[in-house]
Amino acid sequence: MRFQRLDRRITIQSQDATRNDFGEVEKTYTTTATVWAQVIYKGGQRESAEAEQMYAQQNIEFFIRHPQGSYTITESDRVVFESRNYEILGQEEVGRREGLRLHCKEKGGR
Repeated sequence: MRFQRLDRRITIQSQDATRNDFGEVEKTYTTTATVWAQVIYKGGQRESAEAEQMYAQQNIEFFIRHPQGSYTITESDRVVFESRNYEILGQEEVGRREGLRLHCKEKGGR
């Protein structure tokens, strides 16, 4: 593994659901970990439409050291990098619990 390429800081946040005063479910995020990562941009930006709004969408991969049980990452979590939110589409283990590659796409509306 080339861990010297882990030169960017990313934050992994887990999703929580709480109820407000009106009984509605509100999604909030809490920081799980802040780690060093290698950032790999996949292809160019595309436009996507959501709720009748157009926005640029970027596919990206983050390569991090394997958490080794100190925390877990699920598809309901998100990655924050350079003040942008990225949805985790999937993850794959690299080597024998040496690294983790997170496949992500930028969330709309930031």
